[in-house]
Formats: sequence, structure tokens, C-alpha cells
Amino acid sequence: MFKPRSILQLTITGFLAVAGLLIAALVVTADQLDELSDRSQRAINQSVEAMRASRVLIERATSMERNFRQYTITGDGEMLEVYRERRESFSAVARQLEGLKLDPTITRYVGLLLLNDADALQAISETPVTTKAEALFPRMLDTAYEISRAIDAWTNNELASIAAEATATRDMLRLQAFVLVSAALVLAGIFTALITRPLLQVDRAINQLGSGSYATPVAIRGPKDLVRLGERLDWLRDRLNKLEQQRSSFLRHVSHELKTPLAAIYESSALLSDGAVGELSADQQEIIRIQGSNCQRLQRLIEDLLRFNADSFSVLNVMPQPVRLDKVIDGVVAAHELALKAHQLRVASELERVTVLGDAEQLRVVIDNLMTNALRFSPAGACIDVKLYQRDRAVIFEILDQGPGIAPDETTKIFHAFYQGKAPDKELYKGTGLGLAIAEEYAKANHGSIEALASERGGHFRLLLPVTFKRE
Repeated sequence: MFKPRSILQLTITGFLAVAGLLIAALVVTADQLDELSDRSQRAINQSVEAMRASRVLIERATSMERNFRQYTITGDGEMLEVYRERRESFSAVARQLEGLKLDPTITRYVGLLLLNDADALQAISETPVTTKAEALFPRMLDTAYEISRAIDAWTNNELASIAAEATATRDMLRLQAFVLVSAALVLAGIFTALITRPLLQVDRAINQLGSGSYATPVAIRGPKDLVRLGERLDWLRDRLNKLEQQRSSFLRHVSHELKTPLAAIYESSALLSDGAVGELSADQQEIIRIQGSNCQRLQRLIEDLLRFNADSFSVLNVMPQPVRLDKVIDGVVAAHELALKAHQLRVASELERVTVLGDAEQLRVVIDNLMTNALRFSPAGACIDVKLYQRDRAVIFEILDQGPGIAPDETTKIFHAFYQGKAPDKELYKGTGLGLAIAEEYAKANHGSIEALASERGGHFRLLLPVTFKRE
């Protein structure tokens, strides 16, 4: 079984196989056309030579009859010599025509003509000249004309035969061309599959590694260089799998090591608050309450930190796909419908039909975090404006709320992890400070950017993504 050592060898082999088949088709076609051309040329040459010979025979037979009649009238010996010279030329042309072997009928007529010529020579050589010679010359002339007509018939038959052979050759060449071209296409398809199949396997393996799926071993079948590449990819898969296991183990241990002492502190505060070591004063109770509240907040921050780290790692697994961004926005708005009704808010949407290339879930998270941020800061009865449009080579998403807005010196800080800004009533708008940080990470992962704009009305955020598809 043929096992190519490389993609280059497989490509060259496929090219030579298809090219060889097509060259064979051209050679066969050229040979058949050359054969048909040679026969046509041979038939034309024979026809021209035979027709010339038939004209010479008719002319010589007429001249010989005239010389004979002049000789019988004058008895001049010079006329007899002229007759004999013309007879030699006549006989030579007749034998030349006989040597062409065109047709049995023509050969028979030529033989009869030569026989009459011999009889005429014998008759004219007798003294006195017999009357038999007078009857031979008209017979010879008639035979010469019969030879001319037979040559015409032979020429017509030969031309008809060549025409029929040309038609048959044309049909056969069409069939050969169809068969050989079909075989070439089949070979091209086979070699294309042999070339593209291992490349598709490599592409699937890379996609598998990029998506963070390390359970399935990478196995590439094909040329040896791609098989070796598959082995290296499988080594990389195993290495990434071990690194992922180490990362997960580290996160679990960190979570456990941080939460265990924190839980002990929280339980100790609860015991003190319950009077386990005696009655506490009001100030002591307040201190215990503050300690317990901060323990709970610290626990939430630890959980958010671990989740943020996991989300940041997943940014590496982006597999771009066509995404209808307007549909994603509609889905996010629909998911927040209950929250909008609860806070008596409404959404004004102006969305163009736009498709981008990216990760649908990450883009949904970006839109969802921006919408959640607008919901948190919008007062009851307010309107949230949502816009999506395409300008030149950029897709732009904007969301505006009627909240307290963003201070100019905070437009970049709010995208830092755990930064919560300087809201007028910080307790009212309290959050973890991770939503916008995650949104910025996901925007960058999809080759875009997110920014906070100065606005007199409230918070104003803009998401920019590169144009990959035409507006639908």
C-alpha cells in the first residue's frame, strides 16, 4: 500500500497521476487523428494520380487512333514510329495505374485495355493492315472512359468511407475523452481527499485543544510528516491536560485554605455574639457584627475571585463563529424582562441586523453585564437606550442609562477588577466590581474593545467589534 512520506510527495504524486492520464488521452487522440489524416492524404494522392493517369490514357488512345488512321491512309513509316512511341507511353501509364491497386474493377479494365493494346499492335504490324485494328481502337477508347468513370466511383466511395471513419473516430474520441477526463476527475478527487483528510484531522485537533477539551487523544492518519505533527499535538494535549489539572487543584486548595480559617473566624464571631463567653456590651456587639459582616463579604470576594480567574482562563478557549449580534441583544433584553418590570424600567432598542465573528457566549456575557450594570444604576421609571449599528469597518453597540453617571477620572478605573467607583450612595449600588472587568476581558478576546463615555444623562458604554461579515 502506498504510504507517502509527506504532503509534498502526495501532492506531486497526485499531480503526476492526473497529468499522466490527461497526457495519455492527448497522445491517443493525436495518434488516431494522425492515422485518419494519413489515410485521407493517401486517398487524395492516389485519386489525383489515378485521375491524371485516366486523362493520359484517354488522350493517348485518341492520338494512337489518329496515328493509326494516318498510317493506313498514307502508309508513311514515320506515322507508325510515332504510334509506337505513344503506345509505349500509353502502356507505361496503364501499368502505373494498375500498380496503384485501387479497385478490382479498375484493375480488370486496365488489364483489358492492355490486352486490346497488344492486339492493336499486332494488327497494325501486319501487312497489309487488317480491318481488325479499326474495331480495337474505339474499344480501347471506351475502356479508357470506363476506367475514368471507375476512378470517379472509387474516389467517391473512398471519400464516403473517410467521412464515415471520421465520424466514428469523432464519436470514439468523445467517448475516450469522457472516460479519461472522468477518470482524471476521480483521481483528482481521491488525491484531494487524501491530502485534505489529514489536514482536517489536524484542524479538528487544534480546535479541540483550543476549546479546552483534552480527554480525546490526537491521532492523525496520513503522510508521515503529519503523523509526527499529530504526535506532537497529542504531547501538547497531554501537557495542557496536566496543567489544567494542576490549575484546578490549585484553585481548590486555595479555596479550601482561605475558606477554612475564614469560617473559623466567622463561627468564633457567632459564638461571641451568642454570649458563649459571657454577656457583651452594645459596643462589643457592634464590633462582632462588623466582623461577621466583613467575614461574609470576604467570603463572597474569594468566591468572585475564583470565578473571575476561571472566566479569565476561558477567554483562551475562544472558537470564532458567525454571531448575529442583534439577536444576542434581543435575547439579553428578554432575559431581564422581569427585572425591568420590577424596577418599572423600559428599554428603547435601535438594532441593525449585524453579524460578527466571535464567541456567542462571551459576547452574550458582555451585553448581559452591561445591561445588568444599567439596571442596577437606573432609577425607577427610567429608560435604557440600546443601539447597534455598523460604521465603516466597525460594529458599535451602545447602552445609556439614567443613573448617577461616571466621573471622568473613573472611565478607565471601573474596568479594573473589584473597583466599584464613587457612587453617591455606595451601599445602594454595591456590587463585586467584577462585571465590567469580565466584559472587558471578553471584548478583547473577540478582538474588540469597550469604553465608558462621558455623558450628562447617566452611564454611557460603547462596545466596538471588527466587521467580519457584511450587513445582512
